Amino acid sequence: AASCDKCSDGNFSVAGSSGCTACPPGSACVNGSVPFICSPGRYAQGGNSMCLTCPAGSFAPSQNFSACLDCPAGSWCDAGAVVSMNCTAGFFSGSRSSVCSECAGGSYTGLTGTSVCTLCSVGTYCPQGGNTPRRCEPGTYADVAGLARCLRCTYGTYSTGGTDSCKECPAGTYCPSQLGPYGCPQGSYSAGTATACTICDKGTFCPVNSTAPLICVAGQSCPDSTVPAVVCPLGYYSLSGADPCVRCPRGYSCPSTSQAPVRCTSGFFSVEGQTACTPCPPGFSCPSTTCTEVPEAFVDQIVSDATSAAQVASAKSARCWQPCKSGTYSGGYQTSCVNCAPGRQCSDGLGPGTLCPSGRFSLGGQMICSICPPGYSCSAPDALPKVCS
Repeated sequence: AASCDKCSDGNFSVAGSSGCTACPPGSACVNGSVPFICSPGRYAQGGNSMCLTCPAGSFAPSQNFSACLDCPAGSWCDAGAVVSMNCTAGFFSGSRSSVCSECAGGSYTGLTGTSVCTLCSVGTYCPQGGNTPRRCEPGTYADVAGLARCLRCTYGTYSTGGTDSCKECPAGTYCPSQLGPYGCPQGSYSAGTATACTICDKGTFCPVNSTAPLICVAGQSCPDSTVPAVVCPLGYYSLSGADPCVRCPRGYSCPSTSQAPVRCTSGFFSVEGQTACTPCPPGFSCPSTTCTEVPEAFVDQIVSDATSAAQVASAKSARCWQPCKSGTYSGGYQTSCVNCAPGRQCSDGLGPGTLCPSGRFSLGGQMICSICPPGYSCSAPDALPKVCS
């Protein structure tokens, strides 16, 4: 009998066959043996002597595959894969991919099995491989979508975070390092867009959140810009808010707290702290406009009761006024007492006195007219007596 021929690789035959048959797709035939089915992850197109491994980017989920399936977008497949693996969050892939790629900076994906990444929205940023947008931090902003990092606010502006723009630091506040805004503390101010508040000058006052210094005017005192203006009390003055309130000096009056002291005129005087000069009272002389040794109560007393015993006693100790001596007088507002005129007597020292009565005379400077002596006549009260003839 004739001999049988051996089937070549990739072909097979069964007993009694007159010829060989190509190995079917999904199977392999070695040395003419009957086909054996390709296992998952492998394939055979037909007429194969061995099953082939699915290349990277494809897979065969079960046996008997004649061609591997493309790895779908959003997944990856190693060589010989039996199943596609979803890309993790922050990664993506197209179809037939063997690896997943990180989302580029400015984009993200928070899902698995994603084929595309989403741009970060305004007010957020996404570093490379991001799986969720991140809110811009305070002091930064993102005005367009798709930023890998937020932009820094310019000096004098600020953001509270998660915004698409920065705001100007408002007046009365400051924004250090593009943060804030923070209110200016007492004693400082800002006109706006400030990174630091400005210290208020002497002579001004700045409460919290000041947009400009409050100028202390004459008649007020602002020695410390953190303390409200002090209004000068009566008897004091300041010509500028930068100056302290000064007590009105002796010999001057201060009718206004915002004006310079006014020197007392002749016949007037003052102690410290007076709003008006006191007129020299009747019965006294005031050679000086200043007084240094007189109780302040005397100033009021001298106006109300110029002839009181207490007033006279106080006047005796004063440097600037004295009671008129016997035979002299003052009607007030005088720097010196005046001698009583001849022919008159000045008993109270308050005025020019009265004429000498009949039988009396005065040559001047007398408190009481003298009695005409016996044997003399006093026909003229302002002349010496004449001997009777």
